[in-house]
Amino acid sequence: MKKRMFALILVVLVFSLGACSIDDPNKADEKPTYATKTVKNVDMKIKNVKRTEDGKGRHDMLRVNMKVTNHSNSKFGIGGGDFILKDKKAKKEYHVEPTANNIGTEVAVDKSAEGSVIFSIDKDASKKLELVYKPVVVKNSKTKAKELSKWTLTLPQKSE
Repeated sequence: MKKRMFALILVVLVFSLGACSIDDPNKADEKPTYATKTVKNVDMKIKNVKRTEDGKGRHDMLRVNMKVTNHSNSKFGIGGGDFILKDKKAKKEYHVEPTANNIGTEVAVDKSAEGSVIFSIDKDASKKLELVYKPVVVKNSKTKAKELSKWTLTLPQKSE
């Protein structure tokens, strides 16, 4: 009787531990979400991040799709050149791909605009990258460019 009870407990234990290791199939479909950042009464929201190959197979293209909402009292200019992508592990910075269709617009008061910031990145870039909002400053201005906001991005798998 004790042997049967022990065997039954052992079987139940094996199956219960085996069930713990099964991955949730819905988890693979989860996409990271990113906090909305507010700079000078302007909300910046990353809607999603996509990664594709560059057509020549040398680099990957990282597209950060954003929504910008202006809650300030004046127009707000935003452009792809206002963003830098940092790979801290590789100690490398990426600037926007100049030939890509990057966001570049003036957002009226209480209006929103959507667009992309596109970077050409190394195929072996780190899984975590930092997107930095650092607005471009006019060369003759006494103001220095400053990092005003940051997001930590999770590098997605390549999409077709």
